[in-house]
Amino acid sequence: MALLLLMILFSIGNQDFHQAVKEQKAAGYKWHELKDCRIVTPGLPALTIDSVKGKRVCYKLALTAEEAK
Repeated sequence: MALLLLMILFSIGNQDFHQAVKEQKAAGYKWHELKDCRIVTPGLPALTIDSVKGKRVCYKLALTAEEAK
C-alpha cells in the first residue's frame, strides 16, 4: 500500500516531466546517457539526482546521441 502511495505521489509531482517525455518520444526522441551529469536547466522539466554538487541530470531525450551532448 505504501509503495502504491509513493508511486502516485511521484507521478502527480512530475506531470510536466511525464507529459514532455510522452510528446518527445512520440516525435522519435530516445534516451541518451550524458558523458557527464550536469546541472539542471531552469524551466526544463527533469528528473534529477541529488548529489553533493546539487541537482544533476544524467540522461537526456534527444533525436541523436550527438544532439544530447
